[in-house]
This record gives sequence, C-alpha cells and structure tokens, in this order.
Amino acid sequence: MKRSPARFAALACGLLALVWSLSGCGSSSPPSKPDYAYSANLNQITGFTVNVASGALSAPTNVPGPNDAGGMVADPSAQFLYVSDFTGAAIDGLAINPSTGGLTTISGSPFPVGAGNGPSGMAIDSAGKFLFLAHANLNGIFVFTRDATTGALTEVTGSPFAAGKTPQHVVVHPSANFLYASNLNDPMGSISAYMFDPTTGALTEIAGSPFATQAGSPGPGRLAIDPTGKYLYVGLGGTAAPNHFVAAFSINSSTGALTAVPGSPFSAGNGSFSVAVDQSGKYVYTANAVDNTISAFAIDLSTGALTSVSGSPFATGATSGSPIALAMEPGGMFLYTANQDSDNISGLSLNVTTGALTPISGSPFGGVTNPFDLTIVRVP
Repeated sequence: MKRSPARFAALACGLLALVWSLSGCGSSSPPSKPDYAYSANLNQITGFTVNVASGALSAPTNVPGPNDAGGMVADPSAQFLYVSDFTGAAIDGLAINPSTGGLTTISGSPFPVGAGNGPSGMAIDSAGKFLFLAHANLNGIFVFTRDATTGALTEVTGSPFAAGKTPQHVVVHPSANFLYASNLNDPMGSISAYMFDPTTGALTEIAGSPFATQAGSPGPGRLAIDPTGKYLYVGLGGTAAPNHFVAAFSINSSTGALTAVPGSPFSAGNGSFSVAVDQSGKYVYTANAVDNTISAFAIDLSTGALTSVSGSPFATGATSGSPIALAMEPGGMFLYTANQDSDNISGLSLNVTTGALTPISGSPFGGVTNPFDLTIVRVP
C-alpha cells in the first residue's frame, strides 16, 4: 500500500544527505566517473546512472531493501550507502561498486537500532567518521562510528542522545561542529541543536535548544544548510493537516545557536516536508507533496531571507504526484524528486542564473515502486 502525505507525516522523513558536493557547481570539465542515483522504495533499492550532460536517468536496477525505509545517506567517499528500516529497527549497509554503481550488502548488515519502529533520517559528518540517525519513536539521536574500510557501524557510548518529540531528520553543519534534528510532533515545530565531540561522536545540546520554527504548528521535516554554513532551512509539512511553509534560521558560527531569519517562516506549497539548497548557496527548493509542485526561492545572502523565484512553483510533471524527497545532482545542474504516488522520479534542469526549473527530456523516469527517499552520489 502506498503511503499518503499523512502517512509520510506519521513516519520518519528520510534522511538523507541530499547532496554530496564533490565537484564545483557548473564546472565545464565533465567528471571522470558517472553519478549514481538511488531511490529507497517499497521492499527494494533502485539504482540509476545519471547522464551528467543531460540529467537523464538510465534504466533502473534493483536490489532488496527495507519494507518501510525511513531514510538514506551515502558516505562522503561514495563507497557505502545506508538505508534505515523504520519498521525493522535497523540500518541496511551496502557497498557501492565505483564502476557500475551496483550495490552489495556489507558484512554485519543490517545493523540494529534500538527496539521497535522508528529509525528515520540519517546524516554523516564530512570526515565520514560518524553516522547519526533520528529515531522517531524513541525521541532520540543514535550515533555510530563507521569503519572506513568495511562500512560497518558500531554504536557509540551514551547513544541514543535525547531529542524532541518524534525527531525526523538530522543534518551536520559544514564545520562538523554542530548537528541539528527536526522534531515533527513538537508543538513549536522545534529544531534540536547539538555540539558533537569529533573524537567520540557524543552529543551535547546547545544552550537555547530546542529552537521553535513557529508556535502551535508542528511538522518540521527535512533540513538543509547552505554551503557557507550561515543558514539552516527546514520544510514545514504539517502533521494532521498539510503545512505550507519553510522556516529559515541564521547559525551562530561559534555556538551553533539558531536565530530565526526576519520574515520566517516563508510561504511555500502544501505539504512542504522536503527542502534542498543548491551548491552555489543561492537557491532553496521545497517539494510540496500535496500540490505536486516544487517551490523555488532566492536566498538573500546577507540575511538568509527567501524571495520566490519567477515562475515558482514549478510542476514536477508526475501525474499522481506526492513528491516526497529532493536530491540535487552534485554538479549543481539538476534537481530530482521522488514521486511516491506516481511510482517515478522527476528530473529538472536548474537555471543557475535565475533558479528556475525546466523538465529534463524523458522525465519523469519510471522503474520505482512507492519511492520514499532519494540520493545522488559522485564517485571521486
């Protein structure tokens, strides 16, 4: 059975590291190796090769995956892919073949996470040393060390660390000093903020945390930080009823504390759970699950405030819709949505001058079933 936007709100948002910025935005030199796109679907993980010139996706290949994926993330070296199993209380670990993009289960996988339903969104620090996971039903953040050679996970001492009500997604600051978690069912729609120990991975909550997105309106979903580390954005998709905002915060570079950007939250489409920032740090995008659109915003680089891009919102091109997840191609030229109710993936070309989106030829791309999360990696 497909998960509706309401079901999406009840479950965890994937996590996902939406972008691994391993190349310069708009570089004229083509990458030496292809990009690979991965979609976490019902009972399987689907892989594609990305045409870096056109953005088109290849024919899909499938491997078994969780019945109910909560999130997905690749490590910075693009050697391993991790998929959280919401109902299986585990994380599936897979090795990425650098030549083909094929996936194979790593030794020790699946790795257990607590007890009962709830493993959700994930993030990995820039050094690839730690994996962080939001557990929606235990209201905590699990932390694991990663074996750089095998990809195996080992839970750190003190894990899980307390979070707010129903944490959904986590994101690591570019400085690798701070971690943020969105608390879906917190009445203030809050964001928990932590400092983390680069040696042990232990988390310490930052003074003032959790930080409210807006009073009386729960529903924060996926998080994104601009490349400079100055601003944090979170989609506010709602819980019992669809929300239609994206919240913006400035980040204190010394303490990690959050301060709401003037004018926040900014109006987006209905069910705006997912959010992405492009590699240039100029644009923010939200996937609007109810409207079947993508809202696009220009970032005021001095304040972090958002202004709607001309032509926004943009249609995904999927007939049934429910765009659940966003992923940016590492070169910064293409944006993709996982369309849960349409069983496909939309690809859109990004105009780096205006932020506008236009459909890629051949989009939407089929071969997925009930996709819930999406990530794209570039092999170094």
